Amino acid sequence: MLFQNIRNFVRNIWFYRRVLWDDQPWDQIYIYELLRRKLQQMIAFDGIGMSWPQKQEKIHLCVLLLDRLIEEDYCLDVPPIGWSKPWEYEDYMLEQDVRLLFETMRKHVRTWWD
Repeated sequence: MLFQNIRNFVRNIWFYRRVLWDDQPWDQIYIYELLRRKLQQMIAFDGIGMSWPQKQEKIHLCVLLLDRLIEEDYCLDVPPIGWSKPWEYEDYMLEQDVRLLFETMRKHVRTWWD
């Protein structure tokens, strides 16, 4: 049992090595990258059951939102109609993605594993 735990630990370190190598304590992007890596691993898992494709869709949505949050490319040179300042629109879009990500996880994360 101890050998299996050590082997699993080493595998996990190897799996997360890129995220761990770049990790810094001062930016939320590193949390997003860690979560993204884990969710990608879950998508690749060959789940059993009729509802697995629907679960994968929700996980994939979270990965896409994390990609956007990591990229932080919300800024537009010209804001959309109804927005006078580009940074207000950027803040709105970023907050919307954060809200959708964690609301999706809140609703579904406990169902991703039966």
